[in-house]
Amino acid sequence: MSTLKWNNKKVKLEKAREWIKDSFDECVEVIGPIEIFRSNDWGITSLFEIKTGQDTKSVVLKIGFLSIFKPSVSIYETLSKLHSKHLPTFLCGETKENFTWLVFEKFDAQLVRELDSRSAYRKMGKTMGRIQKELAPIVKLDDKIPSLPIGKLAVLLPDFVKDKYAKYKGVWKDKLSNQDVKVIIENVTKILSQLNEKLVSIHHLDFHGKNAAIDNRTGEVILFDFEEAVITHPFFTLDKLLREVKELDKVTDKNNGWTSVQQDIIHAYLEVFGKSQKEFDLAMVVAPIVEAYLGSFFIKEVGWENLEPDLYLDSFMITKERLSLLS
Repeated sequence: MSTLKWNNKKVKLEKAREWIKDSFDECVEVIGPIEIFRSNDWGITSLFEIKTGQDTKSVVLKIGFLSIFKPSVSIYETLSKLHSKHLPTFLCGETKENFTWLVFEKFDAQLVRELDSRSAYRKMGKTMGRIQKELAPIVKLDDKIPSLPIGKLAVLLPDFVKDKYAKYKGVWKDKLSNQDVKVIIENVTKILSQLNEKLVSIHHLDFHGKNAAIDNRTGEVILFDFEEAVITHPFFTLDKLLREVKELDKVTDKNNGWTSVQQDIIHAYLEVFGKSQKEFDLAMVVAPIVEAYLGSFFIKEVGWENLEPDLYLDSFMITKERLSLLS
């Protein structure tokens, strides 16, 4: 039995069952939830069984409560064009009454973070590279997924850094100076002008070891939770994963600042693209600020403004550290 409870204040359980039943032509009964994986203020993820005649099928229902999830159906429809074994099978979806409803086939797998394996993290990074490379020509023609071209980021990010520093400099005090902010803005603008603006694909936004799993049957990596994805420079996606694995090996390379575990993931990822590490390292300087900017919309919707000072300072300090390693 699951310890989590269905959030009836947001969505009545009977309404969820009815929606699932209406989404499958031959469905005669919906049973569940069998298990609730997540139930909070921004969504529910749960396991149901649908009966169609003599057959019973397990499906995962995801209901997103936030407006930032509205492009989710388009995102998964686009991802489905790859017919990839590395993505969950998307069955149907709809944006209805400001909520986003998604249904996937259930898969049996173990989270990469639970495995805590260097090779699993490496496979995770390489698999994301493959998905992004295969998707690149498709998303260039897609106008339904939010897009953040390099040129647009060059306008948005400097103003974002200025605004947050003006708002929280009293809290940050000696941790980040006005000169630090000037250097960050100047270099972020310069780096964005150096990145290949034609290299675009899907950017996951929340790519870490709990959003990837190893299939228990095939041993393949499955990547999921693309609901907040945008189209922009693909390299930004690895930032959060590289931060996560840093603790697996604290010895860093004096030349680039990456640990051997991080470097292993980077090499596997870049092999897919056939790109040098120079542009990757440049993208990683900007990536924490991209994350902070895009994350600000989630923070606002869930009412976590009290966490802003620490979250933004952390992002800006990582950019500052990575800048020092470039020089």
